[in-house]
Amino acid sequence: MRSRFRYERPAGAGEAVEMKTASGSGGHYLAGGTDLYLAWKSGYPIDCCIDISHLGDLDYLHTQDSTVHIGALTSLHSLAASPGADYASRALASLAQVMCTPQTRTLATVGGNLCNASPAADLIPLLICLDATLTVLGHAGQRTLLINDLCSGPKTTTLDPSELVLEVGVALRPRAAIAFRRATRTALDIALVIVSVLVSTDDHQVINAARVGLGSVAPVPLRAEAAETPLLGLPLADIGSKLLKDVAARAADCARPIDDARTSAAYRSDATATLTYRALSEAIAGLRAKDGAP
Repeated sequence: MRSRFRYERPAGAGEAVEMKTASGSGGHYLAGGTDLYLAWKSGYPIDCCIDISHLGDLDYLHTQDSTVHIGALTSLHSLAASPGADYASRALASLAQVMCTPQTRTLATVGGNLCNASPAADLIPLLICLDATLTVLGHAGQRTLLINDLCSGPKTTTLDPSELVLEVGVALRPRAAIAFRRATRTALDIALVIVSVLVSTDDHQVINAARVGLGSVAPVPLRAEAAETPLLGLPLADIGSKLLKDVAARAADCARPIDDARTSAAYRSDATATLTYRALSEAIAGLRAKDGAP
């Protein structure tokens, strides 16, 4: 049975936080509503709905001082339509283009995708690879946290109940390439496995940073740090298929998949290795093409 709730429409982010603080655990921020509406229709109790969808100062996407700034109310449609010139914006746009239906993308927001904290949230593994930071506002003031520290469990976050995500920030590296792969049953399904990777080199084409982000293979999206280590300090020209297969196997070892109605743990483990290998191969090839390396 659908619950009745109080509807609030704050004038700004500060007032929204005040309303959320006053309403306690029964209060919920409403952005695009693609997850909250479904929960409410299924009987999830909501005491107070705090509508922030009209706060235009949280809807923006631009690059300044080598940092990509994404407002929390930026829609997936806007993200998909704004590839930009840098590797991070292009990757985020490409990913947004394959998330959900075009209709849903006009409603769903970046902040909502993150705060819903689904183990299969598409954006989080990619943002983990980008070392993204979140700017959040709560009753105790404003703070910044790493995207990797956001999720504490399925559908739960480390945010204080009053906190509202304001912005996602991505600091760009001088030389980097990023790639992602998704395994799905149909083009618009929730991903069975999500893999994102980033590889960065210094002026001498030596790898100085590597990231592997995984989704749908653990209770929370995660960074596979054990898979990144073998790549560090190696010249780009020395990276071969044998090493990439080892890295891919390490990524699969970092996963903690389960059997569920959509697929098996064994499939998720195998797919993690395969998709990691393919994504890394693409990123390495992209860096070699950019630097003119063989």
